[in-house]
Amino acid sequence: MLTHRSQLDRAVLDLCCKRHGLPLSTRRSTELEEKRSCFYLMRGAGVRGRLTMQRLPPPLLRIQQKLLAEHGKIDVTVVPVIVLWSRMGAKEGSVLRATLSDQWRITANLRRFVGIFFYPTDIVIGFGRCINWSRLLDPARSENWNARRLAVPIRVEFHRLRHQVLGPTVPHRNRQIDRIAKQVANHPSIKAAPSEQDVRLTTRELASRMAYPTTRFLRLVFGPMLRLLTDELTVTGLARLEAIAKTHTLVYVPNHRSHLDYILISYLLFQHGFHIPYIAAGDNLDLPIVGGMLRRAGAFFIRRSFDGDETYKQVISDYVYDVLQEGHSLEVFVEGGRSRPGWMREPRAGFLEIILAAHARGIEKPLAFVPLNINYEKLVEKSSYAIELQSNQKQTETVVGLVKNIGRLPRRLGAIRLSFGDVITVPRSEQDPTRRFESALDFAERITRHINAASHINAVNLFALAVRNLPHHEIAVGDIENRIMSLQSLFELVSSISTCTYARQPPSEIMSHVMDLCSIEFVERHASTNDYVALAERCADELRWHGNAVLHCVIGPFLAISVMNQEIERTEAEFIESIRARAAIATSILKFELSDAESRSWYRGLNDNDELLLRSSRLFETLLRDFTAALNLGIATYYDHSSNDVADLEKFLQDIRINAEAQRVELRPEYNDSFFKSLHRSIQRYIDPMPQEEAASWLSRTRF
Repeated sequence: MLTHRSQLDRAVLDLCCKRHGLPLSTRRSTELEEKRSCFYLMRGAGVRGRLTMQRLPPPLLRIQQKLLAEHGKIDVTVVPVIVLWSRMGAKEGSVLRATLSDQWRITANLRRFVGIFFYPTDIVIGFGRCINWSRLLDPARSENWNARRLAVPIRVEFHRLRHQVLGPTVPHRNRQIDRIAKQVANHPSIKAAPSEQDVRLTTRELASRMAYPTTRFLRLVFGPMLRLLTDELTVTGLARLEAIAKTHTLVYVPNHRSHLDYILISYLLFQHGFHIPYIAAGDNLDLPIVGGMLRRAGAFFIRRSFDGDETYKQVISDYVYDVLQEGHSLEVFVEGGRSRPGWMREPRAGFLEIILAAHARGIEKPLAFVPLNINYEKLVEKSSYAIELQSNQKQTETVVGLVKNIGRLPRRLGAIRLSFGDVITVPRSEQDPTRRFESALDFAERITRHINAASHINAVNLFALAVRNLPHHEIAVGDIENRIMSLQSLFELVSSISTCTYARQPPSEIMSHVMDLCSIEFVERHASTNDYVALAERCADELRWHGNAVLHCVIGPFLAISVMNQEIERTEAEFIESIRARAAIATSILKFELSDAESRSWYRGLNDNDELLLRSSRLFETLLRDFTAALNLGIATYYDHSSNDVADLEKFLQDIRINAEAQRVELRPEYNDSFFKSLHRSIQRYIDPMPQEEAASWLSRTRF
């Protein structure tokens, strides 16, 4: 079922059906005695030809009469199909968009002409949800009632398909700014009422300037560049997105690994038939030239901190509400910035609280938060991350620095994978969505766990884990393959349960791929043996980041093997309880959930495979040595001062440094104050509700 009569639309539909092995629209329908199986819902009415469905076209009325006459004997399924000849959506106050509207017969034909000659790569064909026509009919009702019973759901499906691809109407920027300025200037909750002019300037500094030509230009530039630099661009979990995109307003919540994240998400969403979201970006990216281009690609810039500025907070709240009320998607990085160590940073809940408050005010459609895990085989900012970790200071973004980074782009980025996780919906019935969760921070942490649950352990991650924490980075080349094989075997034990996936290539292929992609340098240590080598320091630092990115995936098997090696006979239930108790702090810091089903699989798998248990034990002697040392140091420091002044965070950090020096624990740069602040918060969350004696006992059990 197409929207309206068009030979070009039918031709595109037939091309698509032929490519995918579907029945052609020209196929004769023998049961219905019709010459073809493709029909149209709307017809042009009036001089200007406005497309309406005031009455069904004659072919559909004939079919309806036949189905009513032979009710229950013929089964007919209707498939709504929409052909969009351009990705240019509607824009408030735009004469050009009105001229190319697809809601009028004449302008729709003009849009097809423009699409064929100027946007041939932007033509999209969308198939909607199948509708069983036979079940909708009621012989006791009138012909008009039965006609509407079919037409209304099909028209709704057309609207949802158009909204998914083109998005809602883009607001006129100046009108939107004026509207928000009036609301904020007269808001009763602001004590010192600002002038409309001041609020207008603040809103202009914030607001996006979404423009289709810029989006198309960036796609034409970055599309070939990504295809040239990457071996493979993979997107998984799109079925989850397609199922929810038509009925909900989406908020994409990805992890933040690189400045490339913005481009990748927008590009791949556009390529797979979804409209581009509005992106919440830090004002550090509002650079000359670059900032203007990002605004036209959907970015709006917010200050890193605005505590105490009631006017600015209200401007952001009203702007976010306006965007969501119109039905636009949002893209928010819950970490607040890129992850320098590799693992998920502590989430920032402030902006999520603003989004939930906008939902509580009442928006047209319910919200759906879409976790998104981005996985790289090669990192663009590896050199700057190493410097920032060493100095513990973030480098300021500048146009000159951006140009230099473009020049430093590696010639090959390897495979990049985007994985959509399980969607978190906020029901429309919730008057106050924050009540559904203990706090906005708890909600943010729940999102980060969903992001990590969609992780993919690629070839570089496996290699990085295999060579992690080796003494002087020394290892026999053959042992690397054995360690990779052990990791794959452990992940396979829970492959049917876990949502995380891993690279399944043979270890030899992984070795050759990683050594070629990352230019791995080995320095020979012993002249007598050619296979006993040491990893160069430059390569070891880069690989640590890739290992940290999936560290949450190996905590579970590490704990299972640790418990197995305690030489204490345990039942399956006791084994699971022991892992659950020891995993509490690690899972809180690394933001993941360890299910009892996974623990049960490791118990059964390792009990039946002594060889795997032995090989894995040797692997984990080094793999998590640095992480467990830092964790135990933090827990011991908290434990020793649990009866004194543990609320003083600065004192806790100072004691960490003193104890590390006294115990000669060498902490790598990623185990900085941010790590131990996160550890402090995690311990407090568990300790606060407990009596002191029980808290001390619990702390002693959580050490690794």
